[in-house]
Amino acid sequence: MVSRWSTGDVILWCYRPEVMPVRVVHDDDCLVAWVASGTPVLRAVPVDGRPTRERPPAERFIVPKRFVVASWSGAGVLRIAYPGRAHSSVLFRRPDGTFWGWYGNLEAPLRRTESGVHSHDHVLDVWLDADGDVSFKDEDELDAAVGVGRFTTEQAAAIRLEGERVFRVHGTARYTL
Repeated sequence: MVSRWSTGDVILWCYRPEVMPVRVVHDDDCLVAWVASGTPVLRAVPVDGRPTRERPPAERFIVPKRFVVASWSGAGVLRIAYPGRAHSSVLFRRPDGTFWGWYGNLEAPLRRTESGVHSHDHVLDVWLDADGDVSFKDEDELDAAVGVGRFTTEQAAAIRLEGERVFRVHGTARYTL
């Protein structure tokens, strides 16, 4: 197993389809990393230049892509991941620094390497806003991913169950990281 990193170390957070350098804040029972505003990000984008979000959901998975260097926009964020868990969390702030919400990335458990961590997206995400309202994000994309064979219906059900397990307790919105 790769040893723990020290506070201040810069590692790569490889989250297919993007890679970014992050600064380690904490690495013990969980990995906490800081992504500063303006951080360079290697990101997969459609070859034809048309933004991914302007396409029908199923097309988003089959359109040819290439990598470009972009910048993290907006306020910096904290990324948090626990070993073996099929999600990570991102703390978002508004540009004025006030709390905006938690973003739950449903993804493969992080795999450590000497240079950083690796995971891949499970498409469905969870958003918990500053008022405590919880909702799934990109349900149509998960359905489309099943339709093009990226996930089976059983895998999609397990992904949704992970989101429900982590972000809802007894039908009440609650965030458990």
